[in-house]
Amino acid sequence: MNIWSKMIAALKGDDDEHSESRADARAIRLLDDEVRSASIALSEARDALAELMAKQKLADEQVNDWQRKITEHEDYARQALTQNNEALALEVAEKIVEFEAQQQDAVDERAAYARHVKDAQQILRQTERSVTRLKQQLDTIKATQSVQRAQAAISQRSAGSGKRIQTAQDSLERLRQRQAHKAAQFDVDNDLNVSAEKDDLLAKLEQAGIKTNGTQIDRVFDRLQAKKK
Repeated sequence: MNIWSKMIAALKGDDDEHSESRADARAIRLLDDEVRSASIALSEARDALAELMAKQKLADEQVNDWQRKITEHEDYARQALTQNNEALALEVAEKIVEFEAQQQDAVDERAAYARHVKDAQQILRQTERSVTRLKQQLDTIKATQSVQRAQAAISQRSAGSGKRIQTAQDSLERLRQRQAHKAAQFDVDNDLNVSAEKDDLLAKLEQAGIKTNGTQIDRVFDRLQAKKK
């Protein structure tokens, strides 16, 4: 079962995990496991590649070693021929043939390791890209989950806060209305007190024989008469 099949199975849940949140948590755990497994496989692939490259280098050194021996013995053969020692030169030539055969084996081995290294490097690059994508997907899923949890918490707190604020506003409005009502009552009481004081004063003036309305009318009448003159 590949990683996506595992994720689908995890998201569907089973008899023991009906909760969607638990299914999501299980899917993330599976992704974490896959990332760890892929990282281990990637590390092993790097080790294997390093081993192949070491063997390739060793084979290349062997090719060079055989080439040095061949070159050295070719010089020996030339010296033997210079001394007209054909038997010795022939013996050296036989050794050169043996060295060339050994060198060819080393060349073939080096070529085989080179192919293996190339293939391993390609597989390693693909594995690295896959692991990188998997890590990115996991990071994205975790980040999205964290953001969504934060959004849910904020939304829940906002809903509760909105209710509390509305309740407080309603209480303030009721308090304001009661205060306005009391203020209106105070105004009415004050007006009644002022009116009562005025009525009391008028009564006292009348008892004293002072006609307040008549006196005011006389003053107005005198002022109008003065204007006629």
